[in-house]
Amino acid sequence: LAKPGLAVTLLDKMTVAGRQGNAELKNLSDIFVCVGVNAASAGMGFDTTLAFIESLSLVERQPERLATLADSTLRLFNNLNYMREAAKATGVKFFDAKGERRDAVDILRDIKGKYDKLKTDKDRAIFLQKAFGKADLDTIKGLKTLLGGDSLNKVGEFSAAIRNAGGTLARDLPAA
Repeated sequence: LAKPGLAVTLLDKMTVAGRQGNAELKNLSDIFVCVGVNAASAGMGFDTTLAFIESLSLVERQPERLATLADSTLRLFNNLNYMREAAKATGVKFFDAKGERRDAVDILRDIKGKYDKLKTDKDRAIFLQKAFGKADLDTIKGLKTLLGGDSLNKVGEFSAAIRNAGGTLARDLPAA
């Protein structure tokens, strides 16, 4: 925050993020503190982390539970056992050929691509059990949320809006 203008940039991004989902600006910073380290370990940047939180906020509105859900979901990318089981069951790699971490959202998109091809609820349940059955319930809940419906697409949409948030407060203040 010692850099000139960085505080305003962060506030612009958090303001836009708060408008995307249900996590209010006043709660977003607390939630970010809970998940930020694990999001960074998963390879997510600031914008993507905010988008990830807000996407999950569409199904979990209560801030403390949202923080737990987001943090738990990120365990897929921070727990080697979870990664190994998911990679084995889905065929999706978490690391590239050089051993570097792949983008977490790309990994989820790859898994969702396989999930979406399944025809029945039973097939999807078996897929989830094989891939994430040893994970805790909050991790599974978060992954079900992101794999089902449009939640994962929302991460991309929200991230783009957050990335382009510059000047939001400056535009809003005259109107206020």
